[in-house]
Amino acid sequence: MRTYSSIKTLSLSHLTARQHLLMAMSRDVSLLPPIIYLLTSCQKAWELTHGDIANLKLYGPGPLKETVASIVRYSGWQGDGTLLASLTTARASEYLLCSLWCIVSLYLSYSILDSLMVRWVVKYSTLAAIVRMFAMSLVIITLELMLLASLSPNGDYYLHTWILISCVLTGAYIWQNYITSNLNYGVNMDQEKPRRKYLRFSKKRTIDLYNITVFCVVPVGLASFITMIGLLRNLVIQRLDVEQLGRMLRCNANQNSEECLTG
Repeated sequence: MRTYSSIKTLSLSHLTARQHLLMAMSRDVSLLPPIIYLLTSCQKAWELTHGDIANLKLYGPGPLKETVASIVRYSGWQGDGTLLASLTTARASEYLLCSLWCIVSLYLSYSILDSLMVRWVVKYSTLAAIVRMFAMSLVIITLELMLLASLSPNGDYYLHTWILISCVLTGAYIWQNYITSNLNYGVNMDQEKPRRKYLRFSKKRTIDLYNITVFCVVPVGLASFITMIGLLRNLVIQRLDVEQLGRMLRCNANQNSEECLTG
């Protein structure tokens, strides 16, 4: 990490303040979709937590008709008014998990473009590096919007889409690590000349497994573990809700059969 910081500082040292600004803006454009969907997910999680749907209970002390009426009334906020809407509607925790994966995608996008920026500034002219950075940002944005439009056309649930986007960016991070591995940092130790730091490209490229593991695999793995725990929790809760609903319907059927026999 210290070596990369030295390479970045040395490669960007000859840029002016305006060139720094243009380069940063071209890089940070790619961060707009994750930030927008991060805020959207947090907003939906807040609405579900503090909305009327949070107060919905499948079981209540009242009769079946009142319980069913309450379920239909509270599920009507989705517009379908069906009995099982409360079971099929995404929970607030799922939107919080989606915001977590938006953060992972934001981090991976920034890391990929930041490393490519260092390479392009050294290898190409400043204008060419800015154009490449902006074009790469547009490629990432196009990929994200295409996946969101394809896998989340309704725009109401996109946890699975951001997980896929993060996996694609993980592969892009490994590719970036391989592409930028031939940029080396060194210091001229010649006694006849003053010490001078330099950057040079080597012919051999390698994959830095330590860098990939620490800065890519660990964040994605941690987010995957948290997502697994959250989805398992939701699965258990949903099964309990279905069992409660089935028990309620069976009790009502038994009551109706007893009334028919006594009547």
